[in-house]
Order: sequence, then C-alpha cells, then structure tokens
Amino acid sequence: MQISVIIPIYNAANFLIKATQSALDQPEVAEVVLVEDASPDNALEIAKELAKSEDRVKIFQHPDKKNHGAGASRNLGIEKSVCDYIAFLDADDYYLPDRFKKTKSVFRKNPESEGVYEAIGIHFYIKKNMDSYLTRKNGYLLTTIEEGIPADQLFSTFLLGKKGWWHLNGFTIKRSILKKTGFFDPILKQTQDTDFILRACLTERLSAGQLDTPVAMRGVHNENRISNDVLREKYQRLFYSKWFKKMLSENWGKKINRFLLRIYMTTHPLIVTRIPSHGLARIPAKILLAIFLLLRYPRLLTKII
Repeated sequence: MQISVIIPIYNAANFLIKATQSALDQPEVAEVVLVEDASPDNALEIAKELAKSEDRVKIFQHPDKKNHGAGASRNLGIEKSVCDYIAFLDADDYYLPDRFKKTKSVFRKNPESEGVYEAIGIHFYIKKNMDSYLTRKNGYLLTTIEEGIPADQLFSTFLLGKKGWWHLNGFTIKRSILKKTGFFDPILKQTQDTDFILRACLTERLSAGQLDTPVAMRGVHNENRISNDVLREKYQRLFYSKWFKKMLSENWGKKINRFLLRIYMTTHPLIVTRIPSHGLARIPAKILLAIFLLLRYPRLLTKII
C-alpha cells in the first residue's frame, strides 16, 4: 500500500517541518505533496529546503502564484500526486507513529471499502487556546465517530453529528472515489473538508478504522485559518445554502431535511436583518423567511411534513 499525503501550506512556517517529517516517518507514504498557497510567511523557502533534502517531498504552487484556499490547494495536490491511496494533513498538524497501521488492515480486510475514517487528537501550542477550547467544546479532545457506522447510515450520522465527526487528517481514500465524489469545492474557502466528507459518505462505502485513540494531532494556535469569526460565518452560510439546495433535489429522510432547513434558516441573513418596512418589520424574521422559502420552493412542504 503506497500513499500520497497532500499538505496545503498557508501561514504555517513554524509547523511545516514537523508535519512533513511526521508523514515521511510512515513506511506507507510514497510521497508528500506540498502545495504552497501564497503563504505570507517564509513557508515557501522551508518547503523548498524540504524538497531538496528528501526525494519523496514534492512542492507545487498555483499557476498564478496567488492564494486560492485549502480546497483548491488540495485539488492541485491530488492532481499532481501519483499513488492509488490519498491521505490529507494540514501543515500545522502532524501524524502519530503507525498512522496507517490500522488503515492498511481495514483496507486489506474490506477490499470493497473506498475510504477509512479514524480519530484525531488535539495539540495546543498556547495554553489560552486550550482553556478556550475546553470551554467551547466541553472538554472533548478526541475528534471521532464514536463507533463503526453502517455505510448506508454514515451520511446522516455525520451530518447530524450525534455520534461525533471525523477530521480530514483522519481520512484515507482510494483515488477512484474522486470519479463520483468529485474534488474539493474551491468556492468554500472554509468547511470544504466537511463538504467533501459528506459527499464521500453519500457516494462511497467507507469503513471505520482506529476510533478510540488518535492517529494524528490537530494543532490549535493563533494562526489557524478558521479563527476569523466573520469568515467562518460567511462560509458556513455558503455551506448550508449549498446543502439545503441539494436536499431539495434528493430523496433524503425528513429528519435530515428538517435539520438542513433549520440550520439554513438560522444562518440566513434575513434572520438577523429585518426588512426596512413598517408593516413587515413587525413580522418575525423566521416567519418571513419561511413564507419566502415555501413560495420559492413549493415542494419543500412535502419534504418536511
């Protein structure tokens, strides 16, 4: 089993060597594909040095040398990679020893599986980040699905989140899934990993790997891309808008339909911005939005009732 590891690089110069070396330390890794995404620090110089010192490290940039986001960078890395198996790692994260030991075993025992999902842990570079995360996440430090889920239930389980989630660092796929799943959505500068995983859950047979202990560590620090609250809210709106519209054309269960409708409504701009009219201003925004959606999508009522 030979694996291509894709690492998009942006503002992670302080962590890149550790991330790359953690991938090179895995015997299953045939190549580490670094995609430098117009990083504002000196990550490009570090990446070039890594490529000089190790034949398995390959470095690429977007043709226009501009920033395109993690999704587009992973897409470029996938296009440039050569192995039949692909794994992902963020440049500020790192793999643990024997990262692919269980992965390899699952693929061997389940040849029909197209992907394996596993647990990751969290490494705090600054203590105040740890205190904040523990407050927001109720002290839950392992990102994982709590148990192996039948493949036909994985989409709803991941979307609803009641049994946990998995992170892209803990996901290994066969290249062949890209024919149906597609690549990362470059429009989603954030949440593109969740979008990709959900599409894989819909189209592929995925299997559980190591769920009780982490195979990789995600670094939490001040330079994380997702730390900007305004951008995070923007891309969450785009993400849920995309999946709400997808729901309208699919035959999913009403529980999923109601969940997507509820989240879509809570992230819709109308919920926080009233229409500037004296008459309409007295009507709650949720009611206005519900009326608008039912008028625009008449089939919506049959999907949720």
